[in-house]
Amino acid sequence: MKRLVVVRKKGEIKMYQPLQLLNNYTEKSDISWQELDLVRILYRRQHKLPDWIYLTNIEAFYAFRCKGITTQEEETDQNFKSQIMYISYMLSVLASWRISKQVYHFEPEMEELLYSQAKDELLLPVDVLKNMPYSCVYFESPNLYENQFHGFFACFDIIEDMELLKFVILHNNGETVNIHSIELKAGQTLKECMATLLKIQYNSQDISKKLDYSLSVVEKMLQLVLYVCAENADIQNADPGRKTVKPKTIRDIKDKYREISRWDVGNNVIKRIRKHKKAYNTTSSSETDKEENNNQTASPIERHHVTPHVRRGHWQSYWVGKKDGSEERRLVLRWKHFIYVNADGPDELPVTINCIQE
Repeated sequence: MKRLVVVRKKGEIKMYQPLQLLNNYTEKSDISWQELDLVRILYRRQHKLPDWIYLTNIEAFYAFRCKGITTQEEETDQNFKSQIMYISYMLSVLASWRISKQVYHFEPEMEELLYSQAKDELLLPVDVLKNMPYSCVYFESPNLYENQFHGFFACFDIIEDMELLKFVILHNNGETVNIHSIELKAGQTLKECMATLLKIQYNSQDISKKLDYSLSVVEKMLQLVLYVCAENADIQNADPGRKTVKPKTIRDIKDKYREISRWDVGNNVIKRIRKHKKAYNTTSSSETDKEENNNQTASPIERHHVTPHVRRGHWQSYWVGKKDGSEERRLVLRWKHFIYVNADGPDELPVTINCIQE
């Protein structure tokens, strides 16, 4: 058995869950990553697929045929075919992620802030998701749902001219996963795309409890994805002093933690929130006596006081580029950060813009 990659933290040995999942498939799969890459090259000689998507579900499934693991006769067995399709789904995501190994870590407060606006942001054009920096990335999201999950992969795919954004949610044990997909249909909103494919997945046109749960989780995941798609996202290298090893070829990939590029998200935003809260708590206590004295003589209307709070953020999107077709048009997304209501200091928090360059 191959040695699993570990991360040392505070004197303990901890297995990094995405790499654990990747290594599990490396050990159990009947197809190597090199064989998948070769099949991908052969398949694309006859089928036109975009270069920015490394490996599609169909290509992974095709690899099973090429190696004789499955035949057309065996595929008539729906249980067997479903199993192969599931493995193909996972292999396409993991193969795509292991090429770049991009990981985004959100400050816990930032993660919760984005989740809080999930219900209101589903009317965005689905095109904004195409601004994701890489075709497959991993988001650490421990607060996604009742502390059950470590994070999730978000990965693009194309099946029969249908563009998809696939999600693989990884449990804390590093093995169990949940999968979801949404169709990226031009001209539709995120809400429309989400509901359509999830209803098909559960084979029902009615919104069941299971579908409601899936919608809720996907809505939250989309908030994290949208943030890294935003032009003004607060993203910084998590460890500037650490050298990230980027293999030159598929054969050179060792699936070690040193190959991972990890990014901190929302640090500057949250620091400013904490700083403001600390300043407010310091000054508010010293003015309590003064306010109590004033309240004794003030009218009921004058005594009314709105507690300082943060109004949650929201998204703005707009198209850039000429409409006459002389240049490519793209949809720009910006996060309009929260504002302070009835608080001292600036009413908006500036967001630091960091350009990521490989």
